[in-house]
Amino acid sequence: MDSEDPKEKQNPYNYFLYGMIVHLGKGAKSGHYYSYVRTNQDEWFKCNDSMISKVSFDQVLKEQAYILFY
Repeated sequence: MDSEDPKEKQNPYNYFLYGMIVHLGKGAKSGHYYSYVRTNQDEWFKCNDSMISKVSFDQVLKEQAYILFY
């Protein structure tokens, strides 16, 4: 295939991840939930109770997701 083919320049992914919920605990009725959200500038933030902090995408990838938002 020619490397100048426009199809190769398109995004190879079908979905765009913009958020994730993480659960810490043994069951859905107990434990702690927090989330990661992505901005339009491709920055990630961790939202945990009343604290919001900027994080790297590598940190997001290390988490075990409970729910993903595409």
